[in-house]
Amino acid sequence: AKDDASAGNALAMSRVNLHNTVDDLRKRLRAIVDETAAIKRNVKPARATGQQASGIDYKGLLALFSPLVLDAAVYGVTRFNLMDKATLINVAVANVPGPRVPAYIAGARIRSQLPMGPCADGIALNITVASTDELLIFGFHGCARAIRDKELLVEGARRAFQSLKRSARQRREP
Repeated sequence: AKDDASAGNALAMSRVNLHNTVDDLRKRLRAIVDETAAIKRNVKPARATGQQASGIDYKGLLALFSPLVLDAAVYGVTRFNLMDKATLINVAVANVPGPRVPAYIAGARIRSQLPMGPCADGIALNITVASTDELLIFGFHGCARAIRDKELLVEGARRAFQSLKRSARQRREP
């Protein structure tokens, strides 16, 4: 419905502990889920007016960041090498839920997609997870200086995902 605040996407920036020191996968995921759920409870989704419950006009705020302003800011940061010595964010993670039913373009079924999040100076790694009615797809984009062993990153992600699938199967079994 038009006034349903639960529909649609929401964007929020937040610092989240990934609980890397917790060895047990289920406990680690539970800790992350609990922490992000608490964050989501405190974020009020933007309504059709572009204002959140806090009264902030997010559409107006975004208007401050016109392409010309963003271009000028990026030029300044790049021109003066402001990000050469700084990594502001070690990892950014985004979840982009896709349709839960088959989707088509010009009559052809969409079988895959390439999830891609923002790549910017100061972000060492961006992981974007997208879904279709059949697939969960991961996109990794990162800084070559920060990620020196890309194959190790991919292999670690592959192993972690296999472990996650095993854990999900065990949970479903009686």
